[in-house]
Amino acid sequence: MEAVTDDLYTEIEIRPANEWMREGKAQPMPKPLFGDLWLEGELAVLFGDTGSGKSVLAAAIAESLARGPSIGPFENTARPQRVLYVDLDLSSKQFEMRYTDDHEPRLGEFSRRPYRFSERFRRIELKPEMLPQSKDGEFEIDLRRMLRALIERAGANVLIIDSLSHLKRTADETRGWVSVLKELKRLKQETGISILVLAGTLKRSFWRTLVAGDVQGSRAVANFADNIFAIGRCRREGDQRYIKHVRPRSSELVFGTDNFPVFRIAKTGGNFLTFEFLEVASEADLIQVGSKPEPDKSLIETVKHLSSLGMSIRQVAAELDISKSAVHRYLHTPLSADDDDDEEYEDEEEAEEYDPTTAWDYFPGREEFDAVKSDPRFEGIFDREDAEAHALRR
Repeated sequence: MEAVTDDLYTEIEIRPANEWMREGKAQPMPKPLFGDLWLEGELAVLFGDTGSGKSVLAAAIAESLARGPSIGPFENTARPQRVLYVDLDLSSKQFEMRYTDDHEPRLGEFSRRPYRFSERFRRIELKPEMLPQSKDGEFEIDLRRMLRALIERAGANVLIIDSLSHLKRTADETRGWVSVLKELKRLKQETGISILVLAGTLKRSFWRTLVAGDVQGSRAVANFADNIFAIGRCRREGDQRYIKHVRPRSSELVFGTDNFPVFRIAKTGGNFLTFEFLEVASEADLIQVGSKPEPDKSLIETVKHLSSLGMSIRQVAAELDISKSAVHRYLHTPLSADDDDDEEYEDEEEAEEYDPTTAWDYFPGREEFDAVKSDPRFEGIFDREDAEAHALRR
């Protein structure tokens, strides 16, 4: 067997398990920064749909950590932190407008009553041209070095990045997220800083429960993040959101099954946009699991109108960029309890040549499958043991 002589591996420590236990025992327990969803020294990921309020919640968490108070049921027991918020989304004016009185033109062209943040809350606007211009493979390393320099300048012990989508430098989504999160994890290990990263979601059904697989780059995020939590929309009220813990690594899953904190996005004191805690509820009650939202009435009216002009199902589908099966369904959807147009559209449907691809159970090869089912040679094929049945099963 060839001996390993490379000195590169001599720095890797091999120690008894009990020695690692003693080292761990000497370290203090990490304090919750945002309940069990984000603990000291962790790399956590917050994700949600566009417009769900990720940046609003992240800024509220930053101010909470800088000043000390908790947000709703999410406990913050750490001493006041020096927070560095890296903003790749909002301009200074957009940020300022969120934290002033709602503007009234009659009172002048400038905002009034700006909120006064804690001096421990530091913010950076990073424009694309300010990011490292390195080639693929070197960008993430240079990004880590840049962030470390900024952290040291700010004296920060908490880093919030808004958002991950601006930091990917390759078309390969998984590879892009892996490279960035790998370097952020290394930054965490080098500095001991607590990191929160904001991320978007993959395309998903609004009425389906939130899971860790919904986050962009889910495979990479799951491998590198210590905690993953999400913002979901409440169907009952447009300004209400719930927060769900979808993937813990070292903490208990408290807000992950039946009890979810519900918040309203509002300005407290008239000038601080934040998440106001309302109650705790089940996800089924918040999103009505299993029930799809009612179709848009205006869309149904448009479908019926185009059909009344003599357009075929195929033509209506192409015009509105929806499926043919959706057009067929909307044609038979009453606009009200008293509206019964089914008979009218039955005649129209009969007049038009039937398109089997509009059926709900259609799949490629369905015609051949149906033909085989009607062939008497295939009757009882899996119960018979004759030579013909054996050959057909093959």
